Amino acid sequence: MMMQTNDIALQIIRIREHTKDYTSDDEFIAQWTGLSATDVALRTQQQKSFVKLVGQVAKDLKGMRILDVGCGDGRWLRWYMELGAHAEDIAGVDVSNARFDVGRAINPLVSMIQIDDVTLPFADGHFDLVTQWVCFMCIPSFDMRQMVANEMVRVLRPGGYIFWWDLPQTYTPSAPSEKLHPVDYFGRLHITEIRVSAAPLPSEGVRLLKGLGPVVGRILDFLGHRPSHIAALIGPKL
Repeated sequence: MMMQTNDIALQIIRIREHTKDYTSDDEFIAQWTGLSATDVALRTQQQKSFVKLVGQVAKDLKGMRILDVGCGDGRWLRWYMELGAHAEDIAGVDVSNARFDVGRAINPLVSMIQIDDVTLPFADGHFDLVTQWVCFMCIPSFDMRQMVANEMVRVLRPGGYIFWWDLPQTYTPSAPSEKLHPVDYFGRLHITEIRVSAAPLPSEGVRLLKGLGPVVGRILDFLGHRPSHIAALIGPKL
């Protein structure tokens, strides 16, 4: 059953209320911005996962048209430029513009667009790569998440890819801890998935591991942090 316009509008209001913490909550700001060791550690894992997965299909982002869904302050858009993307080829959308001023102050060339609906304001097949970083966990209902996923596929060109990074469950006041997995929304496409913790696996820091074998690596990793996020490369779109 299709969601009604009023239902979508209500859920967007809920998302905007939820994301006010990003600019007003002192604890959130201290943990996820500035000189935060927690933020830097997680960002390192995010970047490594992106490079590992997207690096399977591209050597850099030069010449690629990229959309980030739920872009926040445009952090990842700016990083894409470091990986070779051109400012005129990248865009971000978000239902909340709470952090747009921060992002534009850092780099006014990055395009960030506030949307009031699940419909993405782009033509079919416009982008080579569409990304989402902890966006789906903030969407209150399965139906709305599916609509956003369908839009991501629509604006992706044939042969293009989607990159997913998220928790394995939702995290919103109206939909706490619902199961969240890319196969539930992009099951028609091929999905390469890795489970990632917020800290490196112990085996990654052992130089002699190659000589010790995979069993030792698994034992070491069992003693480390449990995976907390799912990273996935979805596609190519047929």
